[in-house]
Amino acid sequence: MRIAFFTCSLLLSILFLSAQQEVKIHTPAEIIKMVSDSKIAYEINQLQSKIEPDYAEKLNYNDVYRRYDKDGFSTAKYKPTDAALEANHKAEEAFQGHNISEARKYYREAYEKDSSFYMVMTYIGQTYGLEKNPEKAIEWYQKAIQKNYIDYMAHWFLADAYDDAGRLEEAKKEILIAHILNRNNPRILTSLKIILSKNGINYENWYFSPQYKLDKSPDNKISIEYEGNWLIYALTKALWVYEPGYAESMGKKDNTLFNEYEEKEALAGMLMQADKKKSEIPEIRILKKALDKKMVQEYIFYEILLPQYPVAAYQFPEVMVNSIADYLLHIRCSK
Repeated sequence: MRIAFFTCSLLLSILFLSAQQEVKIHTPAEIIKMVSDSKIAYEINQLQSKIEPDYAEKLNYNDVYRRYDKDGFSTAKYKPTDAALEANHKAEEAFQGHNISEARKYYREAYEKDSSFYMVMTYIGQTYGLEKNPEKAIEWYQKAIQKNYIDYMAHWFLADAYDDAGRLEEAKKEILIAHILNRNNPRILTSLKIILSKNGINYENWYFSPQYKLDKSPDNKISIEYEGNWLIYALTKALWVYEPGYAESMGKKDNTLFNEYEEKEALAGMLMQADKKKSEIPEIRILKKALDKKMVQEYIFYEILLPQYPVAAYQFPEVMVNSIADYLLHIRCSK
């Protein structure tokens, strides 16, 4: 099989690896040779129609909180006491009836009945916001975040409150966090665009969209369909999925849905294949910037992991959330 591709320096591949990394990422030439030499029959064709990702149903919900112990933190679903639930139900009824002060009274009661029912703190803040009392709203949103950092709704409402108060720098920080904690939420994205625009920043609204398909026929023949820039990416993915023992040799464990090394190898191949003479797709253009700023991990987490598995953000320590926010500001967005 002869396939033409454009190579950058082979040293590019090692830039994706930390000094401690033992897994070797293969070059496009090595990927092609493995596909060609395989005992499995790989059939390669051009992709017939564009693939459009749809993550509309992949949303996070405000029903979890973080628990801390000596080993770090874990996430758990809220299981409030019956008394707290009863008070919260009364609060929701009052809120729906536009009786805001009554709703706040019952939200406070729900929190008093169960002090780990942190989400009602966000709702208390919301009641103050509706009453045009931004300082009290901000106070309660901040309390909610202190108790439960992954409450994306608290970050979102706090960002909007800061925006209303003209505190644009603080609004920018909070809306970025809210967006990372619920990557595919369209309403948060709308707030993100507005607040970043007020800060002189433009968010480029696109999703990482690999243009390839893999399929396995009843006679075990592997079909690979690809569009131009995605050839090596597609071949690499085929090896990880179908080549016997390949994923295991690269360190993939059983039952893992996502492997960072897999993405690094596929991305390195795509980047080395890229034709500089042609206009670059955003996935390659932004990847080059991320590589230059040593933010490839942030690229992988934001562009590839979180759209597919937004709940993964709940497992990120704050330092990683902040690092992804920096990636958005300095790599993903433009001024």
